Amino acid sequence: MILRKVTFGSLVNDDKDEALELAFSFLSTLAHNGQVNVDDYVCAVQQGIVCAYVNTLGPSATELRFYNRYGLSLLEGLKRYFGGEPVWETLEDNAPRKEASWKGAPFLYLHTIDNDGESPLYRGDNGENITLYTVPCDADEREQAYFWQRNYRQCDSIWMRSAVLESETYKELADVNSALTLAGKEVCRLIEHATGVPTYYFLFRYWGRRKNEEKRRCPGCGGDWRTGHSIERNSDLWLFPYQCGPCRLVGSHALADDDERRASIGEWKGDK
Repeated sequence: MILRKVTFGSLVNDDKDEALELAFSFLSTLAHNGQVNVDDYVCAVQQGIVCAYVNTLGPSATELRFYNRYGLSLLEGLKRYFGGEPVWETLEDNAPRKEASWKGAPFLYLHTIDNDGESPLYRGDNGENITLYTVPCDADEREQAYFWQRNYRQCDSIWMRSAVLESETYKELADVNSALTLAGKEVCRLIEHATGVPTYYFLFRYWGRRKNEEKRRCPGCGGDWRTGHSIERNSDLWLFPYQCGPCRLVGSHALADDDERRASIGEWKGDK
């Protein structure tokens, strides 16, 4: 992510609330398109000038060519209200200048966690992060990815912080048929349709078996989905030890083996 300051213009009729509401609506629309992260933004009035400090998700995030129709509409509203376009300023030294591209990747994968504000899309050959605004999806399809990521991060946060809902939230994260997983797999399908690149869903697994965990079958079809990659705990994430092409699933090793009951969550259940 790249920290930037965006300056909107001078207050109009000293109406701070209206000005800040317009600024937030604009930034929220960019967030839904995968351009900025509004979870930790700061919006303020400095000496009568409305501005915001926000993390953008890539070096090209503020370029007009990546705005969707909703962002362009709100941009016109801002120009009418403030009398000019917002001005963006990069505040970080050595900020990246080149976007990672999905083109040429053997596959892509969808993955996010609670405290991760970057795009949830990655290349499968080197783990480079791909910004969603560079994926040629429809605006509403990118918004689906935004809401899936928000729901996943909230669920992950509850799982880590709430003993009361630990099992329920873990099922959403680790079960191949949970509502959260199915929503994520639909996002993968949309991205694959837009790019032509196979797009996989990363299925989280915390609890595993004490014995024969490495031989577990694909939870989607029951097939052998072992890749032969190392399952050492510190290996690069994109060197997945488990990958199923037909199910478009990738997985990593379990992180714990102290709960055999919960180890059944996310395992192949057989034909029903």
